[in-house]
Amino acid sequence: VAGQLFAACEALTFGMELYCSTLGASAAPGAPSLADELCNAEFLDYTITEDIVLKGVVIGLPNNIYSEPQQVSGNGPYPELYVNLGSETVISGFILEPSIPQPNESYRAIAKLFCLEVGTEIDISIVGSDGYTNSTSYFVSSADSYGEYELNVPGALEGVEDVCTLQLKMLDGTTLTRTASLVFGGGS
Repeated sequence: VAGQLFAACEALTFGMELYCSTLGASAAPGAPSLADELCNAEFLDYTITEDIVLKGVVIGLPNNIYSEPQQVSGNGPYPELYVNLGSETVISGFILEPSIPQPNESYRAIAKLFCLEVGTEIDISIVGSDGYTNSTSYFVSSADSYGEYELNVPGALEGVEDVCTLQLKMLDGTTLTRTASLVFGGGS
């Protein structure tokens, strides 16, 4: 019991000392602020002289996700840490809006994408049964968790069928493709 009592006393003494030197500091005009007391506290005044290992962490369920550890000098400079969340680029939707345009009514081909990697090329193209073709390309220049890209298509005569293609070309050579089609006036 004595050992536990002494351990409790030591923790209590440290806690009281910390309280008195920070939270219990005077708030009188001209007196050091709580932030000054914390920043100048002796227990925070130390210099790291040996190498340290840095590791980034993302708190997650069911498990946390960690970056690759990096050993660096204790006095810096410190590198940026990247955590790979295991995400992949996904086409969450490729829609034509409206899906059944009236004759001569224009529409939009809209690509909805998640987890876009820098360097991904996004191509949207259209080929109409009347010979009309058009395309547009986008290049992802910064990491983006969500993006919406579109191609505007002018109207056509009743019964004309348009086939729209979405193609994503990633830097690793992977290609994702999605196709959608419509008929002006419903094809009746």
